[in-house]
Amino acid sequence: MKRKILVFTLIMALCCGSFSAVAAEPAVAATAGTVVIDTTLSGVGAGVPVMVLILPEINDAVTDEDITLSRLPQGTSAATIISTLKSNDLKVEYFDVVLTGAGGTLDLTCKMKPSLSTGSVHVYLKYLGVNNWVKLDEFEHVGQNDIDNLLLVFNGSASGYEAALATDISGNRLLEKSSADLNYYASLPSPKPAMAAAFRELLFNKRPAAGFDMLSLVATFNETCAWIKLREQADTLGILNQYNQTYWNVPTDDLDFTSLAGEEQGKILTAVKTGNHSDATNLLNAFNNELVLALFRTASTREDVDALIAPDGTYQAYFTEVRTMLANAALNEYQKLLVYNYVLDGNEYCTDFAAVQRLFSDGIASLTVSAPPVYGGGGGTSVGSNPIGGGIVTLPPAQESQPVQTKEIPFNDVAKEHWAYAYVKQLYSEKIINGTSETEFSPSNSIKRQDFVKILVGILNMELSLNDSTFTDLSVGCYYEPYIMTAAENGLISGVGDGSFGMNADITREDVAVIISRVLEGESEGEAKEFSDAANIADYAKDAVQKVATAGIFSGDDEGNFNPKANLSRAEACAVLCRLANTVKGVSK
Repeated sequence: MKRKILVFTLIMALCCGSFSAVAAEPAVAATAGTVVIDTTLSGVGAGVPVMVLILPEINDAVTDEDITLSRLPQGTSAATIISTLKSNDLKVEYFDVVLTGAGGTLDLTCKMKPSLSTGSVHVYLKYLGVNNWVKLDEFEHVGQNDIDNLLLVFNGSASGYEAALATDISGNRLLEKSSADLNYYASLPSPKPAMAAAFRELLFNKRPAAGFDMLSLVATFNETCAWIKLREQADTLGILNQYNQTYWNVPTDDLDFTSLAGEEQGKILTAVKTGNHSDATNLLNAFNNELVLALFRTASTREDVDALIAPDGTYQAYFTEVRTMLANAALNEYQKLLVYNYVLDGNEYCTDFAAVQRLFSDGIASLTVSAPPVYGGGGGTSVGSNPIGGGIVTLPPAQESQPVQTKEIPFNDVAKEHWAYAYVKQLYSEKIINGTSETEFSPSNSIKRQDFVKILVGILNMELSLNDSTFTDLSVGCYYEPYIMTAAENGLISGVGDGSFGMNADITREDVAVIISRVLEGESEGEAKEFSDAANIADYAKDAVQKVATAGIFSGDDEGNFNPKANLSRAEACAVLCRLANTVKGVSK
């Protein structure tokens, strides 16, 4: 394989090959009209004469074997060798006899002729122990006239770039001979003309003020390849890693990035790609901006938020306005808890830093109203699957309730004919619930224990607890902690009996009945209910089921069954919570 090396310029490339009689790793390097040979001859000691011959391109029809066996002189006299070469019309670029060093080393610097034209150059050796000339290596170079013509084009107007690149691809490929990645550019114009155009524009825009020399042209060409690959190829992370050491230094191996879920990593990489960057500083800033936003979106505890915005934290520069906002608010510990939980209720929807600041601002403002809006149009939990999200963060019930502005719901799977439509609409209007997406509510999906308790505490307008978790499966500082501890301290819940709360478990209808019965004061008025499957109701839940059924909060199915062991669905949760809210407020059911 021919080595693609530029001679007569400042570009340097390393050319390596091997042959049987010479050491396994001979080396030939060419730079600025100089060839450096640095190799070791196998089985040869010190002080052995070695003839070194460098020839320019030979007719392609003549093989290396033809040359080494017949066309190169086999004698040992330098004068005879030179005479024979000339008689065979072989232009000698360099010839010398040198002695090997210790262990058969050969270290030689050869000056080339300035007039050498573009093409291949071949290096041959002959020494004691070999019968014929041995080809050490070959390399490609570009003649100075060709270099001058090429630079003339690329230091001209941008309109000449396309023709020049097309000519080189089909002709001498001067850039490729100079170690430019011309093969990549050649893959663009036909299938991806827009990318080829962007390549030429970027190459032109990156031209130095003083114009290209060959070194800067090749370096800029290869850098442009990297930028266009980042825009064009699907494996964004692979491209970043491939060129990081050479051009970018984007921290893709940092733990903060590698520990993120694939979805969040994807958001970062998509933002980086769609930015169409061509400057290393801008690329790094874009990556870091999206990384910090991802870390904020995935924060799940108050401690996570506090560490991220801390003045001595890694990313403190991104949260200067937030810290100023919190300092000016002069919050006590209880108010800070409320704000942080408000933030955790909507952080997963923040896609820019303006949204982050707005979320904190809304959280502080919510301290003056009883039912602040849920941020970002979605629920505030990342725990469990398809939960009812959001809920309300409130001060103690001394605050006066704000009027509810009823609005239509955007969910395609809860039409007006759906039995739970009115309940979903009421809680959505009060900003207590959200969908599983912008257009779906997933009414038949189960609700998790922690999500039901959180919304219940919000509806009852209870003052949130500041105490640490006493449940083994509820970490201190997590999003749900104040809601679950509030419910526990007020006697509404007691866990699942083994010291744990039952995080991420679905909640059954009979367990919901027990919790709600503890909210209702005294005996419920109304007609007693008889359920066909009453025998299936656990003993601990029988009185509770009867109480909530009599109060009109729960009802059975069309066959008269209560279905105590069934998981409460999202639609059923809306119905139960609406009826409970209306009951405790004295509103007609």
